[in-house]
Formats: sequence, structure tokens, C-alpha cells
Amino acid sequence: MAVRTLNISLPEELRDLVVREVASGGYGSVSEFVREAVRDSLRRAALDRLEALALEGLATPEVEATPALWRSIRERARRADRSTRRR
Repeated sequence: MAVRTLNISLPEELRDLVVREVASGGYGSVSEFVREAVRDSLRRAALDRLEALALEGLATPEVEATPALWRSIRERARRADRSTRRR
């Protein structure tokens, strides 16, 4: 994966938080901290989408839970996950 530079502006208190996290040894660099924050955001979005799909399924109890239905649900969840990873 190609690496490109992105400059961001942060309020002073957020900048200080990032610097403290890196200084504490939790992250090797500011870039590593930001990459992990972005990944966490993508994971949360995928989980939110999965929860929405599950709630949608629970709202339609008249549907019989067949193996084909479960395959369809898994495929929709995979597509939702892939689309969030591409952002």
C-alpha cells in the first residue's frame, strides 16, 4: 500500500493528548497513533452496520432462518465491511 502524507490541524488539547500517548510508549509515532484511530473508526462503522443488519433481521420475524438466509446475511455483512475498509 502506498503511503501518502496528510497534514491535519488539531485543537491544542487534542494535539497534547496525541503527544502524551506517543511519549508514554503506547505508539511509535504520531502517524501510528492516527492510523490506529482511523482503523478503530472503520471497525466501529462496520460493527454499527452489522448491528443495523441484525436489528433489521430481528424486525422481520416472519422470515424463516434457512441456511440460504444466513449466507445472504453473512455476504451483506462482508460487503458492508469491505465498503468501510475502502473509505
